[in-house]
Amino acid sequence: MITELDASWQAWVKENIERGCNKEELFKIMLDHQFTPSTIQAALGLKELSQYLKSLINNEDLDHKPQLYNLPEETFKTAQKVPSNKARAYIQPDFLSKEECEQVIARIKKNLRPSLITNPNEPDKYFRTSKTCDLGIHTDDFIKYIDHKIAGYLGIDPSCSEVIQGQYYQVGNEFKLHTDYFQPNTSEYKQFAARQGQRTWTFMIYLNNVEEGGHTDFPNLDLSVKPKLGTAVIWNSLDEKGVVNRNTLHWAKPIIKGEKYVITKWFRERAI
Repeated sequence: MITELDASWQAWVKENIERGCNKEELFKIMLDHQFTPSTIQAALGLKELSQYLKSLINNEDLDHKPQLYNLPEETFKTAQKVPSNKARAYIQPDFLSKEECEQVIARIKKNLRPSLITNPNEPDKYFRTSKTCDLGIHTDDFIKYIDHKIAGYLGIDPSCSEVIQGQYYQVGNEFKLHTDYFQPNTSEYKQFAARQGQRTWTFMIYLNNVEEGGHTDFPNLDLSVKPKLGTAVIWNSLDEKGVVNRNTLHWAKPIIKGEKYVITKWFRERAI
C-alpha cells in the first residue's frame, strides 16, 4: 500500500478539490490506486470518514479490487480503437446479428415513452426528442440474454450496471450535446449516483441502418459514427484515474431520412 503522494498526485488532489469534485468519489479513486485510507483521509482533509467510506474500507480486498472504469485493452481485442488520447472509445462491428436486432426492435416498439434527461432545469424543451423503452424492467429471457452478452463482453458483472434501455428516433429527433456521467457535486449526482456510484462505461448498439442522418458525433474526439445495424459503440466516461472526462461529450444528430433504433447500457462503479 502507498503511504505518500508524489507531485502528480498532489496536483491531482488539489485540482479536483478546487473543481468541487465529490470527496467520497476522490477517496474511492485513490483507494483503487492502492493508497492507504489514512493517507487519503489526510490528503483530502477529511476530519471524519462517512459510514459509506468506512464500509468500503472494511469490505474491500484492497490488493485485488477491480477498477471497473479502467478495463484492460485486451477486453476490446476484436474492436476498432478510436485513435485519440483524449478518451477511450471503441467500435465493435457485428456485435448483434440482423435477427437479434429485429427481435429487440419488436420489443422496443411495444413500450415506448418520451425520453427523459437528468437535469430538470434544462431550458431547451427540445434538448432530447427521442422515445425510450425500459427493456430491462420487463421479464424477458431474450433481453436477459442481450443484457448478459453486453456485460460478458466487458467482463463486468451485470449487478454493476443499469437496466438496458432502447431508444427510438424519428425524422428530426435528436439528443443534443451531452455527457453520460453525472456531474459531480450536484443534486443530479446525489440523486442518481449515491447508491451505485458514477457511470463508467457506455455500451450503445445500433439496431438498424439509417437512410440519412442520425450519426453519433464526439466533437472532442473528431469522431462521427454512422449508424450501422449490429454495430456497438463503447466508451468510458472517466479518465484513467476515474475522474469524469469532458471529452466524452457526444450528440445523437437529427434523423434526416428514415428512423433509428438503438439500445444503451450504462455500467457503474458499484453493484446494486
